[in-house]
Amino acid sequence: MMARDTDVLIIGAGAVGLSGAYYLRQRGLSVRIVEKGVPGSGASLKNCGLICPSHYVPLSHPGMMLAGLKWMLDPVSPFYVKPRFDMGLISWVMKFRKASRVERANRSMPLLYELNAMSADLYREIAARKIFSFNYDEKGLLLVYNTPKGREENIAEAEIGTKFGIPITEVKAGEIGSIDPNLRLKSGGAFHYATDTHMSPQKFVEGMAGHLTKEGVDIVTGAEVTGIDTKNSAVEAVRTAKGEFRAKEYVLAGGAWSEGLVRPLGLKLPIQPAKGYSITFPRTPDMFSTPMILTERKVAITPLGDRVRYGGTLELAGFDLAINMRRVRAIADAVPVYLKDVTVPSFTEDDVWAGLRPCSPDGLPYVGRTRKFKNLVTAAGHAMLGITLSPVTGKLVSEIVTGRTPSVDCTLLRPERFA
Repeated sequence: MMARDTDVLIIGAGAVGLSGAYYLRQRGLSVRIVEKGVPGSGASLKNCGLICPSHYVPLSHPGMMLAGLKWMLDPVSPFYVKPRFDMGLISWVMKFRKASRVERANRSMPLLYELNAMSADLYREIAARKIFSFNYDEKGLLLVYNTPKGREENIAEAEIGTKFGIPITEVKAGEIGSIDPNLRLKSGGAFHYATDTHMSPQKFVEGMAGHLTKEGVDIVTGAEVTGIDTKNSAVEAVRTAKGEFRAKEYVLAGGAWSEGLVRPLGLKLPIQPAKGYSITFPRTPDMFSTPMILTERKVAITPLGDRVRYGGTLELAGFDLAINMRRVRAIADAVPVYLKDVTVPSFTEDDVWAGLRPCSPDGLPYVGRTRKFKNLVTAAGHAMLGITLSPVTGKLVSEIVTGRTPSVDCTLLRPERFA
């Protein structure tokens, strides 16, 4: 079967692919999305839903390499590398090491902040349209610490954020009620980033998919890509389990699977899938309503309407989605160390969600038109910022596809920068 042509074919119906379709439709283009599962079935579905202008330090920041070496073989640490011989992983780690230099981080941070801040504004615009509900909330974000070292880490990041103009306030444990009257810390304190927001990622992808369908976007589910055909420096067709699809322009938004899709085409797009976990429970009306990150343990906690979600870990284990309960329990065990009167209810493996974040070696996504194929645009490699960066990536994709000057200088995001 071969479906009718469209202006744009997007591979992947996660938050990034759906956002691309949203802005492409606003520009009047016909769009089809092919998705191997259902919308948001990858890393978009049950992550912690944080929209973070505060996350301007890239994954490959200089301190991460040292911390990673200390953590990487500890099975309950925030960052873990599953021991295995994998040439792709070895190559990625070497590129990560090279990217973990001060000068590279200093170039990346202003760009990440610009992208994050623009995306936060776009989320605000989408919420204001009221075309679907996704528990969007502007409570800010608390970076909670309980050790002097954790406070020093937060101070260093806050000094950078202040230079970017972000309003940041330090609040001691005994004063935290001024931010959230239902929150009590055991010790230490927190830094409040007032411009951060949060939402339900599942409601966002499901609501956006429903809206796009009404707008005429064809979302083909169960359509795993089996091959990409090219001719004369252009993509000619995408073969899937649901048939062959053609378009004038193609957008690769396949998350952690993106590299494998274009490797047969001779494109190098280094991405390592980084597994993260979350567990979600009912939230009582008298529970805190401000999302937070527990600094030393790297655990995120997000209130989502009548639910609360705990998430974390960065586990480089390939495409293995098996759940490591020791690592999930480490997330749960961190909560009562920081918060008074809060414990995570008991849970089983069936209650745990795992997703694969697509990590580039330098912590920046691949956004841009490829040199090798004139009608292929990449939108992948967002690491832990996939939700935060989805709208701005979608907008940039729409601008690149239609030949407009991108709203942000995408030089550092070019897809072939590791070729």
